[in-house]
Amino acid sequence: MYTTEWEETSQCDAYCGNQTRTSTRTCVWFQGDSMDSCVLMESGESESNPCNKQMTKEENCGLKPCSINRLVVKTRDRWAAGSDEDFGFKLIDARGTCDLGVVGEGRTDDRKKNSLDSYTIGMECNTVVMETKGSSFDLVEVKGRFAQDSWDIFWIKVETNEGRVQRYNTTVATSKPYVRVFKRG
Repeated sequence: MYTTEWEETSQCDAYCGNQTRTSTRTCVWFQGDSMDSCVLMESGESESNPCNKQMTKEENCGLKPCSINRLVVKTRDRWAAGSDEDFGFKLIDARGTCDLGVVGEGRTDDRKKNSLDSYTIGMECNTVVMETKGSSFDLVEVKGRFAQDSWDIFWIKVETNEGRVQRYNTTVATSKPYVRVFKRG
């Protein structure tokens, strides 16, 4: 009996992020009482195999972390649109979440009516995977003390990997208290 060589069943082809590559092999043996009744048998991980070895393995193969460079937020031009509160940001996609934490903490000149606030993030995020250089997140979650007369965000721009900028300006309904979620618009 013997095992075949490892074969990759998934690739590490994303542009950045924490990826895993899966490889499998097969246990091969001959079964029978004589040369005439000898049969070639094969089995993988899910089946019993007499090789008593691991048939599937996963290994980390992330090429590089995804970078979050800048966050720009535009506040609406209407009465009571601004806020003096601090807000936390999360960038979300199908393969992970990147928690930026509180952005612009203590900056009292930010989040005013009709203002454009820019924050240099300079953060590497290994908890997401971006398929291409031009990939972007699906959602931006903003958490803070939103009240009736609090911060009214018009749009958010996120700059990632080597200058890719994506705009988020459509609000998504959420049942989470003190949270607003924006999608690409």
